[in-house]
Amino acid sequence: SPDSATDRTLTLPDETGTMATQAYVGTQGLGVGQNWIDFMVLGGRAQNVTYYNTTGQPIEVSITSTYPTSGLVYVNGVSVATVLTVSGQRSHISFIVPDGQSYQYTAGVGSNWSELR
Repeated sequence: SPDSATDRTLTLPDETGTMATQAYVGTQGLGVGQNWIDFMVLGGRAQNVTYYNTTGQPIEVSITSTYPTSGLVYVNGVSVATVLTVSGQRSHISFIVPDGQSYQYTAGVGSNWSELR
């Protein structure tokens, strides 16, 4: 039986057919005990700077730009998205950063930069 309201277990057969029990969600899931933080209000984030997720759980990063820009998003050194905003348009990118990994946004400064952490 679960130890607390946040403990969950799942029992399924593994690749050999043996029943295996795996704990999931618990206190490590995205959104569990987290809140959105608006970094544009708190002094902002900057392009071409590497930020590290040291929260103990995954975070979500959300960036909106209204300025003409192009660039890449890297998570732990891997390019995961391309950002392209043309004049008069708005772009939005949202991505997950696992615990213990880094991220970098190389496009122009976002008009909104928030993290669920």
